[in-house]
Amino acid sequence: MVKTDLLRTSPEGEKLYVQVDVGLKEPALFLVDTGASISAIQPALAQALGIEMRREKGLLEGLGGAVHWSSGEMPPIAIGKMKIHNVRAAIGVPGVPTTAGAMPLDGILGNNVWRQFVLSIDYKRNEMELAHPSVAEVPESAEPMVFDGYHCYAVIELEAGTEANPVRDAVMLELDTGSRGVLLSGATGKAFAHLASTGEEPIFGIGAGDNLPPSAFLQRTYRIPLRSVTLGGQTVRGPKYAQLINYNTKHRVGPAVMPGLVGHGAFDGKLVVFDFPRRRFAIVDSPGEARPSDGHAVLLQQDKKRYGNRADRGLYRARLLIWQEDLQNAQVALNGYVKKHPENAAAQVLLARIRRTLGETAAADEALAGLNPGELVDQMELLGTVNALILSSRPEEAHALAAEAIIARPNTGEPHVAMADVFLERGQLREARDELLTANRLGENPDGHLLRRARLALHEEDRVGALAHLRRMVELYPSGGIALWFYTQVATQPEELQTLTADMARATARLHPEDVPHDFMLSAYNRIGDTQASNALFDRGVGRDCEALEALAAQSNCEAWYLAMANRDLDRALSLAQLATEEKPHRSDYLDTLAVVLWRRGEVEAAEKVAKKAALRSPADIYLLWQLDRMASATPRVLSSPIE
Repeated sequence: MVKTDLLRTSPEGEKLYVQVDVGLKEPALFLVDTGASISAIQPALAQALGIEMRREKGLLEGLGGAVHWSSGEMPPIAIGKMKIHNVRAAIGVPGVPTTAGAMPLDGILGNNVWRQFVLSIDYKRNEMELAHPSVAEVPESAEPMVFDGYHCYAVIELEAGTEANPVRDAVMLELDTGSRGVLLSGATGKAFAHLASTGEEPIFGIGAGDNLPPSAFLQRTYRIPLRSVTLGGQTVRGPKYAQLINYNTKHRVGPAVMPGLVGHGAFDGKLVVFDFPRRRFAIVDSPGEARPSDGHAVLLQQDKKRYGNRADRGLYRARLLIWQEDLQNAQVALNGYVKKHPENAAAQVLLARIRRTLGETAAADEALAGLNPGELVDQMELLGTVNALILSSRPEEAHALAAEAIIARPNTGEPHVAMADVFLERGQLREARDELLTANRLGENPDGHLLRRARLALHEEDRVGALAHLRRMVELYPSGGIALWFYTQVATQPEELQTLTADMARATARLHPEDVPHDFMLSAYNRIGDTQASNALFDRGVGRDCEALEALAAQSNCEAWYLAMANRDLDRALSLAQLATEEKPHRSDYLDTLAVVLWRRGEVEAAEKVAKKAALRSPADIYLLWQLDRMASATPRVLSSPIE
């Protein structure tokens, strides 16, 4: 029997990760995934372990699709002192993430590892226990579990509906620690279908390609509000809803034999026991005190203990520190690393981004001084660097840099997008449009850069063209509020506002109630003059998005943002926004909130100044660049009042 700590990406993180001794100098990090029939590892780990790969017959199936795959046998691995032999792993499977937060993720451990043990996971204490059946303690309340050698299933009782009219059904679902909540597939959710909302949302998983936009993964799903879930001998209150897929549709998502899943939304705060050898499953209250787990902090301390103050650990440590918002210490770590490794472009770019975020624009330029335009493109930093030069009133340098990048990387779209921004700044609007069209052609995406194209059309005084691009973006991403925000500002004529109302209704009809962007929609209804709809969205949005936040700065920023969107109680909004930016002055999103509040109050010059600070911290962000445009050119009275 062995007990080991589990890590989360933050104390509020959902999934659990375990460190495994794979025979290398440092432990590897794996997702604990009882929903995976086989373990999977990254190609880099396979190479480091010298694993001989072989092409497998058939396809590996997951929620994201079915893919061809290769596998190899890992050397003996150890979890704590428990040695595990003959672990075969899939290698380089699409959809397996390479990081968990900023923690490098080496793969997932599936049921070909767990099947020989009694696996106990304490979600409250963030601990895992592996035991052989002869010595394992399994709660008396354990219920039967079906395990076919690949997946484990149990009967789950779901209750939905109202207290007066409850709807109950017992369904067989897969027990999946790697999934979020309750997922029902096809006829499994038939008893609850009449209670469900319908909407579109992206479905990701094993087999999902990483080179497609999120809109490519949109699927029509149903959501069933749940009252309770009973499994493994206990009734739990979470999750709030079940997701139903493959119901009344011709296009199936996921494996054909999958009835559905139940995941950590039902497990959190509990002790969950999987008795694989004897086919039993239990969920009980955790007997101990809560032990929060922040994996980034744990890995950082381990690295310091293992390597001391070695400067060559600075890049790794900086990434962990950035995730914890400790930018000052991240910068110190990177300074030492860059001195030792001046050839590392990734480190120099990361250092520049930290300095920019801290408001140190000149120091950021200094960090990038040793990189050529091609390296900036390779590190996806060209766009930020060019726009930082534009914002710093250095347009000629920006133009030269973008031109050199086009020569250095002629088949890449980013240099042309950067050049489009330069031409826009210089008023060469036709040339800017040509560059964006070239970027779309190179990216093979006719819907690329819609926000930039809409902004450009507005500069061309083509409001109809701008609205067309924004409407297309709302169509592609109905839950994305940014396009709706600019759509609201661009529309001025009564017929345009009628179209806006219709487009919002269509977008809302495609979404589940929980996914509606309340903030941007309430601003749009406020603009149109529908006070009743705006007020209702304000109340729901503050309750959904702000009240659950624990950090004071986050909660203050959220409430200030909603007040600004509703154009109400702007004195309180200003106090809250100032509190948030004083505590987190590096956050460009908090600065954006303050800018909008000031703009709503009619303090246009102050709003423009704050908007520029936000843009300088994130100069590649087209939303912030357009916000600055708007603050610099528009009056608040025109854009915050309903059209009569």
